[in-house]
Amino acid sequence: MATNQTQDLITSDSLDDSIVTQIERGCTCFGMFTNTCLLPIIIFRSPQDIGVYKFLMMYIAVFELFFGWLELMTVPEMFTEGSAFIVTIDPDKAVLPDGFLQISILIYCGSFATSLAIFGVQFAYRYEVLRGNTPRTSYSFFNFVFWGGIPLIVALLWTLSCWVFLGRNEYVDMVMRQDSFPSNLGNKTIGFVGIYFYPRLLDGSTVINWDSFIGMALCTCILFGSETLMLYFAFKSYLITKTLMTSTCSTSFRRLQWQLFYALISQTIIPILFMQIPLSILYVTLFLNISIPLIGKLQAFTISLYLTTDALPTMLIIRPYRETILVGRSSRIFIVSNSPQDVLGNLGVYVGTQVKTGATLALPGPTGSLTPLIPSEDNSTLLIVQNGSKNCTGYLYITEDTTTNVFPLSNNRQEYNFQPGTNLYFSLDYKNDSIDYPCAQNVCIGDNVSFRGYVGLPEENGRLFFDSGNLPTTINFNFLWKFSISKPMEMT
Repeated sequence: MATNQTQDLITSDSLDDSIVTQIERGCTCFGMFTNTCLLPIIIFRSPQDIGVYKFLMMYIAVFELFFGWLELMTVPEMFTEGSAFIVTIDPDKAVLPDGFLQISILIYCGSFATSLAIFGVQFAYRYEVLRGNTPRTSYSFFNFVFWGGIPLIVALLWTLSCWVFLGRNEYVDMVMRQDSFPSNLGNKTIGFVGIYFYPRLLDGSTVINWDSFIGMALCTCILFGSETLMLYFAFKSYLITKTLMTSTCSTSFRRLQWQLFYALISQTIIPILFMQIPLSILYVTLFLNISIPLIGKLQAFTISLYLTTDALPTMLIIRPYRETILVGRSSRIFIVSNSPQDVLGNLGVYVGTQVKTGATLALPGPTGSLTPLIPSEDNSTLLIVQNGSKNCTGYLYITEDTTTNVFPLSNNRQEYNFQPGTNLYFSLDYKNDSIDYPCAQNVCIGDNVSFRGYVGLPEENGRLFFDSGNLPTTINFNFLWKFSISKPMEMT
């Protein structure tokens, strides 16, 4: 009876571990998806004021894609009990060949260290930008190597520490032979990194495993060193960013710097919450010889949560990234602007593989209405990229109504051919609050054709100045009039 209860307990634990593993993989896949979406947004949607900093953000996105891929390929398992902490890669669960498992787990540990160091580097770079240290922040090969190389050096030191001091030995083998160890690895070729501070020998005595202490001391120095530098440069960056509020810099530049600062703060809280705090708890419990298996499982799970959430602050806080839009084949995309042609020519509109310029889309056709950009595929990403030093002023209007006609109202044009369907009018005379002239001529409205005229956006309480649905029968008009305009928005 006791044997059956034990077997049922083992089966239940295995089932729970399998469910948790699937959740971890799902979280990792979602994180890779968000970084895959973020990468082209950083490339194409970064404001000009962001400068070389966008390459650091691309660096992080690529790193997290690699870290997520490595976790999916290796499926590392973590076990803690007493003063023992063991990370293994089971060849039956990993996708990589057996000969690559040991180097893979060392790279995995190095990637963990990179995630701790990379945000300290970001804060240090932001601080140098804000204080105007151009030689250290300018676009140059040396700066790419310098800033990108620091996390890799930290990863190398962490990896060497694990390789030299935390390899497999007789002490950790004793832990792996215990009944409480979850995996039966036997004589398999596995990936392994392990710590056992106070091994208990067969005669009941306890010894100190100095290799584990030395290895963990080096890793602890890296952990708290990265935290200290991160907090130092975060505070210094905050002080300088705060002074920008009273500076002569442009409003858009100051707003962008605050968005970058808040995004970086949020993005830094995530590894602190999901990686550094759990790792610190793990270290303390190991040192006190009171760790339990739940702590190891928690550390493995929180790494997946880190990969899931870390890209989200950048996407949600920085405005040009947040306003990236998904469109489909039913979408109609209009650019309404009277900005100079050279400025409109620098406005890029990207939908999947389709590329248009503002100069093309903002040019009225023979009827006075604009020709929309119609996506060729569903779930395409719309990117609006303003190149050059001048921003366009006007409207970006997207609708799912395939019968919508958009007219840019200008004092240079007095006649507009009213079209079937919904007709939207956008004033390009920014200095006046009202405009009064014929906007349609020789209009015939019957039972099979309807017309609606708006000033502004119908979705945002635009003014409806004509609706043929209220007319009882066929009527002929010589012209229609409109009396008020909608204020433009700035496309930045």
